[in-house]
Order: sequence, then C-alpha cells, then structure tokens
Amino acid sequence: MRTFIAAYPSKRVLEQLLRERELFCGRDSHIRLMKMGNIHLTLLFLGDTTHQQLLSLREELPCLLKSYSPKKAIIEVMAPFPDPVRPKVYAGLLNRECSDELSDLVGAIRKLAKKLHFCKLQSGYRGHVSLGRYRRGGKVVENLSHELLEPISWEIDEIHLVESRLLPAGAVHKTIDSFP
Repeated sequence: MRTFIAAYPSKRVLEQLLRERELFCGRDSHIRLMKMGNIHLTLLFLGDTTHQQLLSLREELPCLLKSYSPKKAIIEVMAPFPDPVRPKVYAGLLNRECSDELSDLVGAIRKLAKKLHFCKLQSGYRGHVSLGRYRRGGKVVENLSHELLEPISWEIDEIHLVESRLLPAGAVHKTIDSFP
C-alpha cells in the first residue's frame, strides 16, 4: 500500500483553488486536472507501507503531533512545480514563511518515518497543493505561473494518513486515519 501524510483544505479554500485553476489551466490539454477529492497539501510522501509500519504510524503519529500547534497555510503563487521547465504538477505554492514553519513538522514526521524504516523519503520541503498533473511530454505554457491578487489561506488543524492507489484513470486517495 502507498501512503502519504497530508492536510486537506477547507471547502472554502478548495473552491478558491478550483477557481484559480480554472482561470489559468482549465483549458490546457497538457494538464490532467486533479479530482476534487484528491486535492491536498502533501506533508510527506511515505511510499510503500507495510501493515506493521501502518500500525506503528497510527500509534505514534498522534503523540508526535500533540507537540505542534496548528499551522497556517498561505498560498500566494500558482505555478508549474517542482521544476518550471519540466514540471510534474501545476500547484498552489505555499509562501516561504509557511513552508519554513511546516518544515519543522515535516522534519519530525520524517524522523518518525525513518525510525519506522520507510526507505524512499523525500528530502527538503516546499509546501504545495497539486491541482493538475502534466502529461508526459507536455509542454509548459509560460503564462501559467502567476501571483495571486489575494493569498489563499487556512488553518491546518487536522493531519491525515492517506492511502494512494494508482489506477489507469488516475490516483484514488482514501483517508486511513485523521489526527487533530
């Protein structure tokens, strides 16, 4: 089973993100739009997860999260990500200050994941909310990167452990557990 740790935006924030996405990439055939239920802020992709790792995560993650106060997510830029020349996704990028604050939390989660013997952990952290995935060989339309006139923000008050199943029609995400 493939898993990741994420935060989901509120309905209000999701609607704002979808409006921005439609304005700038809704008609771009090089981008496959994410399903509404799959839009999330990834904190840490864990990858293949054993049953024992899953049990340990569900037991230890709540204790770890208690020492972190709710964090604010602020999206100021929409852009191809992670590399503007060869992007994987079109995303709302967190401002650097939020990314830095969240990186402490992500670092603690990464440390726990290492202790539980997860192998393929991402290094570094740049908070983003993926809104669409670039098709292979898709070219980047230059005007897709833009600053928002009004930042989109929300309080992250719940963290989710999510299963991701890859299907021909796209990924299907299912929350395994949630932690306040």
